[in-house]
Amino acid sequence: MDKRFLRAFLTPSRIKVEGYTLYPWCLKYRIWLEGIESPLMRQDVPITVPDLVIALQVCSETGVGRLGWRERWLGLMLTMFPRRFETACRAFIAYSRNEDAWPKFYEKKEGQGGPSAAMPWELAVICNLVSHGVSYPDAMQMPETRAIWLSTAFAINDGGELHLLTTDDEALIDSLSKVEPKTT
Repeated sequence: MDKRFLRAFLTPSRIKVEGYTLYPWCLKYRIWLEGIESPLMRQDVPITVPDLVIALQVCSETGVGRLGWRERWLGLMLTMFPRRFETACRAFIAYSRNEDAWPKFYEKKEGQGGPSAAMPWELAVICNLVSHGVSYPDAMQMPETRAIWLSTAFAINDGGELHLLTTDDEALIDSLSKVEPKTT
């Protein structure tokens, strides 16, 4: 069985970062953080303590923008201890970047496939799930990797020309690439 598929469906229910219990990473959080242009969703922008605190609030659903004693104390600790801040940022980034559990596809050859739509991929996944009976709230809050796998399966079942590259296929390709051709 494909190891990416297994990772997608064996997602931990919640994780803790700096005392915040984060729900599984989902499209809802991706869209929210991209919508506010969070530096945690980009690789070319420095991350600040408030950026991290807001992201933790979003993914723990504890009231975004509320600056109570907890947020102030955390901000002080992360500011005073840069290594702690760096560790927390790395933990959040690892939590949010789970592409290693997304399905992989064989590369298309030039000229294959239909026209590309200008629709954001997140919306395409949500629409595909909803059109197949998943409620809108469930589509938004389902662990992202699971949503992508289900959307892919629905697309294939609907006749889509998607060709999955399994982890077994990758291992075979990798082992074949190491075989040296015989010269005569």
